[in-house]
Amino acid sequence: MSETRKTPREAALAKPKSSLLAIAAFCYDCMGGANSENPSITKAAVRDCKAADCPLHLHRGWRKITTRTRSNKTPNV
Repeated sequence: MSETRKTPREAALAKPKSSLLAIAAFCYDCMGGANSENPSITKAAVRDCKAADCPLHLHRGWRKITTRTRSNKTPNV
């Protein structure tokens, strides 16, 4: 059985209540995914997106989160 993968837009339309899929579809379209003949190039462009002024940039679920803070407590001696 050969199944074709859905585009992010098709996946979002299949599950309209998923905000993660909606954001993925927006990013895919923003990077030219709807007009791209090579989807892997578009996936790389979405992954490497540096558009910090985009209102959805902070809400991308697949990005690596590095903003964890450590406790500044000193150990009890």
